[in-house]
Amino acid sequence: MNEWYYSDAGQQRGPVSFDELRQRAASSQLNPVSDLVWNSTMTSWQPAGQVPGIFDSTGAPPIPGSNPYAAPLSMDPSAPLAEGTLPMIPPGSQPPDVIACVSRAFTLTNRNFLRLVIIGVVYFIIALVLTSLIAWMTMPKAVNLSDPSSFQAYADSASQFSILRILLQFVQNIISIFLYLGLARVGLNVVSGGTISVAQLFSGGSKLLTAFGASILFGLAVFIGLILLIVPGIYLLIRLGYFLPAIVDRNLGAVDSLKYSWELTRNSALPIFLLWIVSALLIFAGALLLGIGLIYAMPVVSIATVAVYRWLQYGHVAVQDEPGTEIPVLRRIL
Repeated sequence: MNEWYYSDAGQQRGPVSFDELRQRAASSQLNPVSDLVWNSTMTSWQPAGQVPGIFDSTGAPPIPGSNPYAAPLSMDPSAPLAEGTLPMIPPGSQPPDVIACVSRAFTLTNRNFLRLVIIGVVYFIIALVLTSLIAWMTMPKAVNLSDPSSFQAYADSASQFSILRILLQFVQNIISIFLYLGLARVGLNVVSGGTISVAQLFSGGSKLLTAFGASILFGLAVFIGLILLIVPGIYLLIRLGYFLPAIVDRNLGAVDSLKYSWELTRNSALPIFLLWIVSALLIFAGALLLGIGLIYAMPVVSIATVAVYRWLQYGHVAVQDEPGTEIPVLRRIL
C-alpha cells in the first residue's frame, strides 16, 4: 500500500492511506484546490482535486505514467524537482499564517545560519562605512570661541556641507536600494531552497533604476497616506510594501511592482501587520541580549517577511519541505 502525505493548515501531514484521504475529502476536511497531496510514485505534489479517486467514487487513483502493480518508487532528495509544477493561488484566497511563516524562518535560519551571518556582516560593514564617511565629509569646521571670525567660518561651512549632505544622502539612498535588492534575492533563494552567497548582495544592478523609481512612488503614496490621519499611510505601507521582492522575483517595472504588491496582499493586511508586531518583538528580544541576539533575530525577521511573500503567491506549501527531506517545496519554481 502506498503511503500518502497531504498539507493541512500549512503543515505537512501523513503518512495516511488513500482511503483516509477520501474520508477527509468526504467530510470537507480536504480542499480540492489549496490542499496538496503526494506519494512516492509521484514526481511532485498535486492539488487533491486533480488526483482521481479522492473526490469521486472511482476507487483507487491511477498515477499518471505509472504501473499500479509496480513496486513504489523512492524519492531521491538530491534529484532536481519538476520545474514550474507549483500552481499559484488566487490573490487573497489564503491569508498567511504568521506563526507558520515565523516558525519556517527559524528553521531556514538554522539551516543557513553561517552564510546568512557572513552576508549580514558584509552588509553591516558597508552601511557603517558609508554612514561614517558621510558624517566625516559633512562635518562643519570647529568654532574657536576666542576668535569671533570663526563663527562666520562655521556658518559658511555649515551651509556648504548642507548641500553636500543632501547629495551624499541621495547617493546613500541609491546604495541602500541596491543592497536591499540583493538582500531580497538572498531571502527569496533561502525560502525557495536555492543557493545563497555574498555575491548576491551585489546582484541588483540591472534592477536599480526600476527600484529607485518604485521607491519614489512608494514613498509619495505612503507620505500622502500618513498626512491623511496616519492609518491610511500604514495601510498603504502594508499593501505596497512587497514591491522590491516583486521587482527581483517577477522582473516587474516600477508601477507594475506596486500594482502586483497591492493585488498580492489582498485580504492580508491584518496578518502582515501582525507580522510587523512579531518582528518588532523578536528584534527587541535580540537587542536585550547586549545586541548579540540581533545576529540571529535579524535573519529570522527578514526570512519571515519573504516567507509571507511566498505564501501569498503559493499558499501554505510555501513553508513546507518535500516529504522526508529538507528540500523546500518551493524549489520547484527555481
